[in-house]
Amino acid sequence: GCAFAFHKDDTEIEPVSKWPEQKSAYPKVPTLSLYQKCNPEPKLEAWGWSARKMAQSQAISKDDKYFLLSQFKLQLDDTLKSEPLEGGLTALDVIADYLEGLVAYATPEILKTFGKTYTPQQFRFCLTVPAMWSDQAKNLMRRAAIKAKLINKNDHPDRLILVSEPEAAAAYCERNCGRFKLEHKDRFMVCDAGGGTVDLIVYEMDKTTSGRQLSEVVSGHGASCGSIFLDKNAQKLLEEKFGEEAMARIPPNLMTLIVERFSEEIKPFFKGDEDLAMMLPYSGFFDTLKNADEIGIAEGLMTLSVEDLKNKVFEPVVKDVIKLIRLQLDEAKECPSILLVGGFGTSEYLQKRIQEEFRDRVDYVGVPPRPELAVVRGAVYVGVNSTVKTRIARRSYGIGCSREYLFELDEAIMNRVYISPHGLMVGNCCHWFVKKGQKIDVDECVVHEFETTKAWDQGEECPIEDQDFRLTIYLYEGSGEPPEFTDSPGVKELAHIRKENPFRIREKFGAIATSTVKMYFGANEIKATCEIRGKEYSAKLEFLSDL
Repeated sequence: GCAFAFHKDDTEIEPVSKWPEQKSAYPKVPTLSLYQKCNPEPKLEAWGWSARKMAQSQAISKDDKYFLLSQFKLQLDDTLKSEPLEGGLTALDVIADYLEGLVAYATPEILKTFGKTYTPQQFRFCLTVPAMWSDQAKNLMRRAAIKAKLINKNDHPDRLILVSEPEAAAAYCERNCGRFKLEHKDRFMVCDAGGGTVDLIVYEMDKTTSGRQLSEVVSGHGASCGSIFLDKNAQKLLEEKFGEEAMARIPPNLMTLIVERFSEEIKPFFKGDEDLAMMLPYSGFFDTLKNADEIGIAEGLMTLSVEDLKNKVFEPVVKDVIKLIRLQLDEAKECPSILLVGGFGTSEYLQKRIQEEFRDRVDYVGVPPRPELAVVRGAVYVGVNSTVKTRIARRSYGIGCSREYLFELDEAIMNRVYISPHGLMVGNCCHWFVKKGQKIDVDECVVHEFETTKAWDQGEECPIEDQDFRLTIYLYEGSGEPPEFTDSPGVKELAHIRKENPFRIREKFGAIATSTVKMYFGANEIKATCEIRGKEYSAKLEFLSDL
């Protein structure tokens, strides 16, 4: 979805409610992209509702030159084993194509409201991302936004901000705190149950002279167990009912369209107490099924039993959500309220199961108005003025370095010791800037200084083996104290910050140049700068890999 506001007035947030080929006004658009197989690479033909309509047409549904992609944001979850995308496309390709189409349509709709006063170059974009995503995934979203021409790579980084989905939802709930009777020092859990992921964060409300503020209480949890996985379970159920013989000859894209119907006509209305039916897409395929009556197909409708829906579709996913909530409650110790948002959060079955499971631990399970819009509206609030003031670090981050050799302590690690112009040093160390679980202010900057020593003679050019002046950022996702060394289990190289040779040719062997490294962790992206001898190197991070 997409929403917008004038930057000086976030009380009037307008969602884009009309999308191409949409049957009725609704501010959400499906994550669907229809591609045509072309040489040298596939070409996007349609996205959103248009993609679904074209894929349903008889001409395209029988043409193997077209393929329909859905749920492709799951490619960015490195905890899942995702199949490669069709046509050799990458996650960067399809996300950029989708964003480009969406923003190209939304921009004139937004400008209708603002009139001639503003241009798209004055827009500030807020993209929401799951809090559980890796730094590489968040960086890929920024690159996709640049490729989609939302922003230019030379724009100020803050023209595009990435907002965690539960934080956006919390901002939305904070604006509705009167409805939930949230007072000073009250804690509440935001359960953002969306399409792909479920993210949980516990916040504490602070009422200050400058207004209400939110602070994270403990590190949030999240997993890929959103409503998309109901669709996946429904597809498995349908494939089981149709049988192997029928599945071997099902037309291209038809199963995707059937699952879309399930997603629209059964999933939002399941309460766990009755069978439900959906209208099937037009196709002669259903007339060829030998067991149509047995599997509940009649007169263009397919009925799924409450037992199948509960046990094979909903419960496997709902149990994962309940497990996440229990884990978060255990860590937060005290949290009397749970606020459900996101598309999956509107599910009455999910709401009922959470109430049943935690009635002895939680006083209130609530749903704000229009919970499916909580994230997109909340992102606008965050973009204008975030009320979240402290966060909890989800990972440890540090800079690779060397340190002075300590004779009494380092005898067991002599294999790491080397001779420098100033004595014995221990290499492959990591100096940690922030540690997992540490509370960080949103505007907090962590500063440390490092020394670089010139290891070649005066008057000589820098040898090739000494020309790597990059700073390497490392991360550690494990609990407890992060390891000292960069090659310890669980420590991973994350990114490089490139800097130039700081030494002049006339400087002596052993000369020292001091680098001042600043790292910012309070936002949803890592930012870093390195200043050495009066020259500052930008915060652009060179990530070592995609996903």
